[in-house]
Amino acid sequence: MKLSQLPASLNLNILRDGEFTLLGKATTAYLEGQIALSYLTELKYLEGMASNPHIGCVIVKDEFLDQVNVPHWGLISAKDPKLAFTHIHNALAQTDFYWPDFDTIIDPTATIMDGAWIAPRGVKIGKHCLVEPLAVIHKGSILHDHVIIRSGAQIGTAGFEFYHDGTAIHPVTTAGRAILHDHVEIQHGTCVDRGMYGGDTILYPHVKVDNMVHVAHDVVVGERTCVVVGVVLGGRTVVGKDCWIGPNAVVSNGLTVGDHATVSLGAIVTKNVADGQTVSGNFAIDHAKFLQFIKSIR
Repeated sequence: MKLSQLPASLNLNILRDGEFTLLGKATTAYLEGQIALSYLTELKYLEGMASNPHIGCVIVKDEFLDQVNVPHWGLISAKDPKLAFTHIHNALAQTDFYWPDFDTIIDPTATIMDGAWIAPRGVKIGKHCLVEPLAVIHKGSILHDHVIIRSGAQIGTAGFEFYHDGTAIHPVTTAGRAILHDHVEIQHGTCVDRGMYGGDTILYPHVKVDNMVHVAHDVVVGERTCVVVGVVLGGRTVVGKDCWIGPNAVVSNGLTVGDHATVSLGAIVTKNVADGQTVSGNFAIDHAKFLQFIKSIR
């Protein structure tokens, strides 16, 4: 898409036309071939963004224009670049820019029990899935084969994302998907958000998620990982394969939990967890160090 093709109702000040395939932030992990429309609100990020081959169009703060000389960028000038970015995203989220709209597809071998609600558009449910009463499957949910959704669970819910500009709080439309691979099970009262800016929340095969868990937008959970009752996984968290996330643990947003890691019950994780590591406590530290500390104060 070109900047010049954005809706005229947005009243954008386009200084140089350019093409983009998605919207993203400076810190987004882009895939090969993706070209982003992003925004610049602080000059300290200019050098890193200019050297990022995935950023092709930028919304620049009016006062920075004289200092931004990146000839390959498409440019938009705005008083508040992040607010302009939010308005553009919200407008595109109402179109097929992020992913095409379609009538909901449910495989005939799937079991949808009475009292479950499935969005009439934008849902795919694969072979031998089970959706129990009072479960809700929102638009943007893709369930592969043998997926189980227990009663009271919600899949594909809106992510919690807002922009506070100092005078108002602006909602950001959730435009991604929630993808549950083969043999994933989501138990009672759990909520799995969709991705935010056209990205996906992904649960890989054989992931098991217990009751009353919150899986935020753009979370990725690796194969055979178990997420136990009451856990909160913050947005953009990446959890590896064969992990155990214990009862009532909280993993802050944007972190990585390595393969075969264990997060003990009640842990508050604010730093990345290495492969095979066990962490405990608030704030969580290596489990052995945590035990040494407990022994020292008893």
